[in-house]
Amino acid sequence: MIQLSTKYIKRIEHVEKTITIPADKSILHRAILLGSIVDNGTTKIYAEIGGEDNLATLYAMQKLGVNIIVENKKIYIKGCKKFNNNLLLNCQNSGTTMRMLSGLLSARNVYATLVGDASLMQRPMNRVSDLLVKMGANIQVVNGFAPITIQPTKNANGKVIGGNIDIKIASAQLKSAVLLAGLNAIEKTIIVQNVQTRDHTERMLLAFGADIQTRDMSIELQPSKLRAQNLQIPSDCSSAAFFLALGALKGKVTCKNISINATRSYYLDIMQRMGVALQVENKQMYGNEEVADVTAIQSNLKNIQIMSDEVPKIIDELPILAILMAYAKGKSEVFGAGELKVKESNRLQTIVNTICDMGGQARVIDDGFEVMGKGYLSGGITQSLHDHRIAMSAAIALACSQNGGGIKDAACVSISFKNFFDLLER
Repeated sequence: MIQLSTKYIKRIEHVEKTITIPADKSILHRAILLGSIVDNGTTKIYAEIGGEDNLATLYAMQKLGVNIIVENKKIYIKGCKKFNNNLLLNCQNSGTTMRMLSGLLSARNVYATLVGDASLMQRPMNRVSDLLVKMGANIQVVNGFAPITIQPTKNANGKVIGGNIDIKIASAQLKSAVLLAGLNAIEKTIIVQNVQTRDHTERMLLAFGADIQTRDMSIELQPSKLRAQNLQIPSDCSSAAFFLALGALKGKVTCKNISINATRSYYLDIMQRMGVALQVENKQMYGNEEVADVTAIQSNLKNIQIMSDEVPKIIDELPILAILMAYAKGKSEVFGAGELKVKESNRLQTIVNTICDMGGQARVIDDGFEVMGKGYLSGGITQSLHDHRIAMSAAIALACSQNGGGIKDAACVSISFKNFFDLLER
């Protein structure tokens, strides 16, 4: 049996710091993919790559033949009109890479097979392949999971057809896969979604010159050619949540230039409902994305109820919000979070396990969870189950606990935030 190393976290008495988080992972994935398919020219991206997920996308595009150069926190991408063929592309742990690349390649006259690590190979992929098949893509999965096999369609230049696509699952990745395929469709693509999800793809497509319109819960995309851009990528909004939680529990933390896109930063509203004192300053625009400096100040926390219609807006931040619930007093409840079961781990269970391992009280309830907040956690040893967001949430929980403790397999934080522990311990 493999013995996992344990990362020990000491109790922090008080913290006051200003930090800069690496580039927003979600936005950078999209910038790399769109920059790779511009009709001509070189896209220049100003960004510090923060983790292995973005590298998975970058390496996949390089293997497809895209000329990408990374130097001094800049990424240069020369648009590629014809991809290499008959490739096995390893998406590592990145579900974003696998799902969005499926959409992109489905309409690009390519033979390719997408695989990933053991965790990614157990995450459902039929939800994306089914949508792409409706568009006319030639794509197959195995019993609902990767490997994903993509072959050219019978249409001219391997294009998909497009058409009306109704997305029932609240997922920005699924929506983005459809949009990426729709760029090279025969007809326009119309998406109807029943829940608003993060809109980074729509914003970036507009910046790259795509013919796209959004109306309430629908999106209309005409087949489009893209133009090279110069892009400044905000700091990662979701990664900032960990340090803002630290500030709320132990002093004062400012995160510089993070995305405050309304479809992405809803967790800030949840924090404020819990009583966290937040300051939002120095608002500015990075292209089509609004950014700001956000500060969290130590506060007395209140318990909260989070309803199912709110969950898609905070799906990535629920683990760290659960830690704040443990440090509040009273029962907090989250409903309609069944999607957490198919993340890097079964996050419903791992969230509960993490809190209980540290002396807190929590339990899974149907498709959600509840936390009986005591206002403190004792500390202890817990496991990440190779889930980067669980590991980082556990680290903040232990830093704010009475005794500190340890996390088994904490190295997985490098998937999204390679310098997390450097910033925590600085």
